[in-house]
Amino acid sequence: MTFTHISQQKLINVALTIVCTVGIAHTVITKPKDIGLMSAFTGLLIVIKKTQQAEKSAIEALQHSQCAINTLQIQNNLTRDRVEEVMQLVNQRCDRVEQKLQEDINDFPNHQVIELHNLSKPKTKQVTFTEEELENILVTLVADLCAKKKNTSISLCVLGTHFYRIYDQSLSSVLKQLKLGKYCINFLKKRPNKFHVTYRDGASFVSLVHSVKDLTENNTLVKVA
Repeated sequence: MTFTHISQQKLINVALTIVCTVGIAHTVITKPKDIGLMSAFTGLLIVIKKTQQAEKSAIEALQHSQCAINTLQIQNNLTRDRVEEVMQLVNQRCDRVEQKLQEDINDFPNHQVIELHNLSKPKTKQVTFTEEELENILVTLVADLCAKKKNTSISLCVLGTHFYRIYDQSLSSVLKQLKLGKYCINFLKKRPNKFHVTYRDGASFVSLVHSVKDLTENNTLVKVA
């Protein structure tokens, strides 16, 4: 049943009510003793009254249903808008990552290893990696330094935030997975996402590095602190 059907039924009931009222009045005036006719009109009025009450209940039910439908529609619209918003953010993030990756690839030939002098001196040297360079250059740099000066004590101060974001694990855990413990390497956590890596047995470490991964040299830009 719809609002249109209810409106049509209401018109019919109004017409019947008028007919019954006129019939009762006419009977009272012309045939006051005709009990049967009076009862018939009265019964019809009762039926019409109950029908009107049923119509009222039906209208209220339809109104509640319409409110529920409207509320659901609003929620669906909000959910759809939120999904579209999130997807836009995801797509924007993917575009930025792809653009950054392409920039790194295009800039690859410009990376180089800065020559470190006086590594034979007994004092410790410190090399600092930038976040963008840390992703895949750590082993290459250490191997290159060790190859240049095999008996050198070098301290590498590494910023691990970018590394963790890319590989979903800390730099120290990755280095431990490389089993550097059997070589002269110590880990000292200075503060969150920052580590000191110190090694002294350069020759042994070079052989380990080359056995772990074959990386191209001269693709690293470093800063000497």
